[in-house]
Amino acid sequence: MEYLMTYGWAILIIAVVLAALFELGVFNPMTFAPKASPGSCQVIRPEGAGTNNFIS
Repeated sequence: MEYLMTYGWAILIIAVVLAALFELGVFNPMTFAPKASPGSCQVIRPEGAGTNNFIS
């Protein structure tokens, strides 16, 4: 019985933490995915002191 209570509490705590993380949007792919349209690519190439060359 003690085994079930110990692991029951552990599973409950993990479920609550996961629910909180989902609610905060940690697992939302839009928060960490780039916001570029599909198929587009932008390359930044440094060209000297303080200048950047953008290639689309």
